[in-house]
Amino acid sequence: MKQSLPLELVEKESVRVETISSRERQVLQSLNLPGQDRNLMPAIPTKSQRTRDSENPGFYPFCTLPITDAERMLLLKQF
Repeated sequence: MKQSLPLELVEKESVRVETISSRERQVLQSLNLPGQDRNLMPAIPTKSQRTRDSENPGFYPFCTLPITDAERMLLLKQF
């Protein structure tokens, strides 16, 4: 598992860090967000795949999260 916390903290609090990390993953997996598997989305997309792919290319090099997680968080911020 990739850690984004300081190594010293991870070593001292490894059990707590693992518990918190697993809870965060469970929460993210159980969120009912628009767009995940076309949930709450129109049957026919309003933008083409090419247009959607070109909207955030400058964001990805600076993102420390996996792209899918980062896009989900951006969707949450829009609401």
